[in-house]
Amino acid sequence: MDFVTPKIAVGSRRVLVWTLKRNKITHVINVCEKPDRPSVIEHFGYLHNPCADDGMPKRPEYWHKTTEFALEALKHHDTRLYVHCSAGMHRGPASVVAILVAAGYNQEVAWGTVRATRKQAYRRYL
Repeated sequence: MDFVTPKIAVGSRRVLVWTLKRNKITHVINVCEKPDRPSVIEHFGYLHNPCADDGMPKRPEYWHKTTEFALEALKHHDTRLYVHCSAGMHRGPASVVAILVAAGYNQEVAWGTVRATRKQAYRRYL
């Protein structure tokens, strides 16, 4: 798990519930094709927005669901968001970039911000 901003973290599906709680995560966005375990879904504000791991760009409608959920959650002072895919290399980081762009970042700055904290992130899907 890597914090891209003080309120947004990105990583893999393998992060445990106690790690999320220890890091004061309040909301989770899962972009894997399969939903998380019930223990994750029950304890956090949760969005499952599945993204095929095919390396192909996604339509703007796909990103809207993720950004709408994230921006609504991030309006609250104590919110901390965790965005994940299977390995935290492609779909999760791309989702964080989409969230940052929706929040007003330039896309290149958003990618640079993600790459500065999540070294294994590669530019795909956007």
